[in-house]
Amino acid sequence: SVITKMGFTNYFLIVYDMIRYAKTQNILVGPGRGSAAGSLVAYCLGITHIDPIKNQLLFERFLNPERISMPDIDTDFPDTSRHKIIEYLQAQYGADHVALIVTFSALKAKQALRDVARVKNIPNLEIDSIVRLIPNVPNMNLNKAWNEISAFRSKIQSKASYLDLFHTALKIENLPRHTSQHAAGVVLSQKEIVEVCPIYAGDGTIQSTQFTMDYLESLGLIKMDVLALKNLTTVENILSDLKKTYGLELDIYKLNQNDKKTYALLSSGDTIGVFQFESDGIRSLLRDIRPQTFSDIAIALALYRPGPMENKNVYLANRNHPETIHYLHPLLEPILKETCGIMIYQEQIMQIAQTIGNMTLAQADSLRKAMSKKNKALMDSYEEIFIQGATAQNIKKEIATKIFKTMEHFADYGFNKSHSYAYASLAYAMAYLKANYPLFFYRSLLDSVTGNKEKSADYIFECSKRNVPVLPCSIVSSTDRYCIENNGIRMPFQVLKGIGKTVYDKIIQERKKKPFQDLYECMARLIACGIKENALITLINAGAFDPLYPSRKTLAENLDQIISYANLVKVEDETLHFDFSVASPPNLIRLEEQVLERAQKEKEVYGFYLSEHPISSLRKKRFQNLRTLREISEQLGFVSVLGRVSRIKPYRTKKGDLMAFLTLEDETQMIDVAIMPRLYGQIKGSLQENQIILLNGKKDRKDSILAQKIQILSFDL
Repeated sequence: SVITKMGFTNYFLIVYDMIRYAKTQNILVGPGRGSAAGSLVAYCLGITHIDPIKNQLLFERFLNPERISMPDIDTDFPDTSRHKIIEYLQAQYGADHVALIVTFSALKAKQALRDVARVKNIPNLEIDSIVRLIPNVPNMNLNKAWNEISAFRSKIQSKASYLDLFHTALKIENLPRHTSQHAAGVVLSQKEIVEVCPIYAGDGTIQSTQFTMDYLESLGLIKMDVLALKNLTTVENILSDLKKTYGLELDIYKLNQNDKKTYALLSSGDTIGVFQFESDGIRSLLRDIRPQTFSDIAIALALYRPGPMENKNVYLANRNHPETIHYLHPLLEPILKETCGIMIYQEQIMQIAQTIGNMTLAQADSLRKAMSKKNKALMDSYEEIFIQGATAQNIKKEIATKIFKTMEHFADYGFNKSHSYAYASLAYAMAYLKANYPLFFYRSLLDSVTGNKEKSADYIFECSKRNVPVLPCSIVSSTDRYCIENNGIRMPFQVLKGIGKTVYDKIIQERKKKPFQDLYECMARLIACGIKENALITLINAGAFDPLYPSRKTLAENLDQIISYANLVKVEDETLHFDFSVASPPNLIRLEEQVLERAQKEKEVYGFYLSEHPISSLRKKRFQNLRTLREISEQLGFVSVLGRVSRIKPYRTKKGDLMAFLTLEDETQMIDVAIMPRLYGQIKGSLQENQIILLNGKKDRKDSILAQKIQILSFDL
């Protein structure tokens, strides 16, 4: 009745129709997001997948009949399918009735300086030295940099041209620089959109509005967010592989929510690759909470926000010692028991207003909003209603006042329970798939980061921790994607530097004709179909020829002879064929290969270490007494560790001094390292990514080290 009265029936049906279409095309649809998960109508239509009655989600948090505003139903689709949904909307409602939304990128401090410098012909090296002095911190602008960063101010004052640059940049800072498309927003119009607002051609495939999203609803356009979510693509691929391999059809929204393996994985923080649970901070929180129920997962998501995190210690103390929890009134216990006596969700504030203050849920939602916006006049009027409602139920005025003040405090930090539960369902599904089908999970996860060497290295490292073998590229069996092979995951050709589609397509097509028999026959066929020497060297160093000949160094050093032999046996008459009887295969000069040399060549072609981590070799050779990062994970105090620098992120302090944050890895795990300005000033000229270092420092927290001494080691140790 509320939906109909507010005139939103068509909106619901349009969203339903879009989702119905996706499901008919076997496109995985997200569980819902935001407050829409509190709508039973949305749940019954299949727009959302969380039962709002079972989970005590509130419709009035989504649509408040006392506060008319457009509903906001945002929908997630796999990032490979979002375009299909928009194409459907165009086909269904007319291309002239559907548009994306324009956004304007504003000039920030650094870009303003760079753009002005280009016009004023200030060399790149000079402008680089200026913008480097502006720290990457939130809300930084040119005036703030001038007032707070003495090194920046001195640099600008050092030349008249720099002062002119600065004053000109000040005038254009925050002006729009260029247009792009909103990442998710789509608008629909009953009339042709051009009759309602001007349109912009964009990239030519679909029009965009010339007005930004803030002005579209007031013009009568329906706005919805059609979002691309990479995690859904990962899940969709896992489900597809399980169906092809085992004939198993899983519905991720109907999984057993009491799966022991899943909760063990979540409780250990083993959630790399799991939606919403990848960061070190939330993994640490999971280890503290040790989730045992679906509700615990949603709470972890709600707590891990800048405001709610202030309540983490109180929540954990109450969780570990429930006997110490004190409720200001017995009526609060059923509402707050789930969250161990504290208010974590906005819906809890609404329930308290309803139960204690005898308010309607519509009033309760308006109160929640007034509290979060700190609208004092409105809060005061609601406080009077709340206390009157409480005293009418024989609740003492002083108790009611205390409860109201507590609500006021927590309203700042309250999180939308509907959103938390919706996203927890996708997080649980990914954790379930990781715990129960790790091979399929990692195969799809690695596929999702092909081309990103840092992420690929992280996930391969994660596979090694879980004893999931990642096999090098193979000329015999690799394809254009990661594949499951012999209880391991075989890497695709395209991860290799310099092996593009034109190269690996030739290999795959040649292999389809018939399998490769031996090294010489394989080489002859590859060379004949146009694979060049540099590509062969890459494939050798990657281990792709290992199934046919295990010594990579021998192959690489004798490649000229092998190519000569391949050209010799090639016969080109009416058809291309090979006559291996015309000459004997060359005698290859066998060469011994060092483990570190082999590892380094793998690093060059893959972008990361694959079969042998150099830290493992160095530890055996010279550093047997040093403990691994995993062994010191619970240790605090002074530590000495051996590791590879996988990432360096320089950072300017508020004083303008340069420091750095490192990610250090060994063969067991990774850790963050902070290098203060004094030490960083001594080593920054020689410290680089991928170097192996011996680090001495102080470990005040489980997940980071403050560096005190760094020694750079060489590969030949």
